[in-house]
Amino acid sequence: MRLIFLLSALLVSINQLFCQEYYPQNYAPENGYITRLLQSSDTLFGAGNFYISGYKTGSLIGYAGNERTSIDADIPFIDTGELNDIVADGNGGWYIAIAGGINYEGNSYRGILHFNADKSLDQDFTLMQQGSSFAGVVNALKVNSNVLYVGGSFESYNGIARAYLLAYDLSNNQIIESFNAGFVPTPQTAVKKIEVYQNKLFVGGDFIASSGQPANNFGVFDLNTGELLHDFNTNADVKQIAFDADTLFAGGAFSTFQGSNKLGFAKVNLSDNSLLTFNASFDGFVGRVWDFKFSETDLYVCGQFSTVNGLNKSGLVKMNRYSGEIDAAFNVTFDNPNIQSMDLQGEQLVFGGNFNQVNGFSREKLAQVNLYTGELSTWESSVSGTPVYVKNIDDRILIYGNMDQMKREITHGFFALKLPERTLLPMGFSSGDFGISLRDMAKLGNKLYFACSGGQINGISVGKLFSYDLLTQEIVNIADIGGIPNSTVDRLLIHEGKLYVHGYFLEVNGMPRSRMARINLSDNTLDEWNPSLGSSSGARNMLVLNSKLYLAGIIYYDNTEYALGALNLIDASWTGGFLSQPSINQDFNATDLIIDGNTLYLSGDHYLNFNPLVRSAVIKLDEQFEMDQNFVAPMIENANGANL
Repeated sequence: MRLIFLLSALLVSINQLFCQEYYPQNYAPENGYITRLLQSSDTLFGAGNFYISGYKTGSLIGYAGNERTSIDADIPFIDTGELNDIVADGNGGWYIAIAGGINYEGNSYRGILHFNADKSLDQDFTLMQQGSSFAGVVNALKVNSNVLYVGGSFESYNGIARAYLLAYDLSNNQIIESFNAGFVPTPQTAVKKIEVYQNKLFVGGDFIASSGQPANNFGVFDLNTGELLHDFNTNADVKQIAFDADTLFAGGAFSTFQGSNKLGFAKVNLSDNSLLTFNASFDGFVGRVWDFKFSETDLYVCGQFSTVNGLNKSGLVKMNRYSGEIDAAFNVTFDNPNIQSMDLQGEQLVFGGNFNQVNGFSREKLAQVNLYTGELSTWESSVSGTPVYVKNIDDRILIYGNMDQMKREITHGFFALKLPERTLLPMGFSSGDFGISLRDMAKLGNKLYFACSGGQINGISVGKLFSYDLLTQEIVNIADIGGIPNSTVDRLLIHEGKLYVHGYFLEVNGMPRSRMARINLSDNTLDEWNPSLGSSSGARNMLVLNSKLYLAGIIYYDNTEYALGALNLIDASWTGGFLSQPSINQDFNATDLIIDGNTLYLSGDHYLNFNPLVRSAVIKLDEQFEMDQNFVAPMIENANGANL
């Protein structure tokens, strides 16, 4: 296995049949496939047959720094599943609440994950070990000293009755059995928010009673025992809780709070739990407050509402945190005012929700605006999927929820990613035709050369072979490929200013060329070099070594079938090869080739004794095509060949 990884590091070579499973840093087409990747300096180019592509993030994204120009590379890739909450563990790591189940590194988990400071998974954390089970969903987490409080819609954990709220001792990895809030089970009961303040536990959600006492959706509990201390008596769920000195702020879907009319927002004096005067009524649509955050003097509130205090403020509003006075100049508009979460970083307010436009500009479920003016930032990191939550932990913006892709763009068969940031570069390249297929590409200087199925690029008709200038965006047809119906160009290689072209054709610029040709890139003229391969040849890769062009695939020359062969770069003569049937009991269909020094590694489908099971194999040869019989590589049953 170590050798295979070493071989993979020598050359990235991805072809149409297999590249659907091999994407650059999780960047992938949404519909179609990638046929070739090419890295040049700090840019990774991708070509293929696709229309929309995007960076696959899984359910967790992280950005360090205020500019957010690149995705943090150390963020764990959680492939599938929904995340409900993330809290810091106090040591640089995170606890993550899972809604149902997720997939991480090929394993399924439920309940809670703990990632250490180095973002490795904490295998000693018993709340996620195999066999541990929450009978329901985990919604909310809070760390206080050595205790992790867990809230959700579960009624038990591993058979221990702890309905909707439990306390877990982090010092010994045990449930604290003396803590029991005693919530009364109902089909709707769930804890959705937990905060600790002044040595008390503040819990919001959907519930009606605790240990026989009324507890309507929002209450204060004893940190050690779970005993109910006070019921704030709201008529619907509480989603967000925050504190300022002796003042409590609460937001949610409620319309009454301690018997008073409070549409979505309330302010409480904690010395006696009495309501404070604060003019903030959220109405319209469903009137929900999903989240709010403080700056030094201001309060930012987001949710699913259309008016605040009778003024048209949809989804997001800025208010004075003391008086509730609305900042009328701060005006952010949405096509669908359903903002689910937000947080502050520097002078920016970052938020996520179920929207596609902000201030009239396209922003898919993620955006940021200036804290003071509401001006939309140029930052774009659209995601697919919902919900989308935003949290600033240790000056790192984390975006989580139920996402599977971000930065989706119409890329028309071609993209360029800036490395190491992995941000999509605007290339001005548009096919206008989903049916077009870019089969391969090569680069020389500021020009990319494409093997193409033919069609429209930027409104210009292109043939089977064209160039694209990265600076001027000029498109030039290089050669007329044909001689047979449905001719194609499949493989390109540039060496010493010449473009080697392989494909399904018999003529180039009206001259006989069977499957192979060479173009002088100084003037785009056809070279006299003419190897005349058999008409059924199909090269999967081409590489140059010691004045020879090595071709791997199914290569026909002089009525003989080869898995690997070489052409002299001077006179196009055939210099021998490795037969696709080296013995009567073996058959080798080559799929890829890499060269290390004077050693060739060839991969493919290896049939042993005509066994119908296809086995992925790698063989080692010298430049005279002698196979190293002592080299043993892994044989993978039922695989469609191997890529190196």
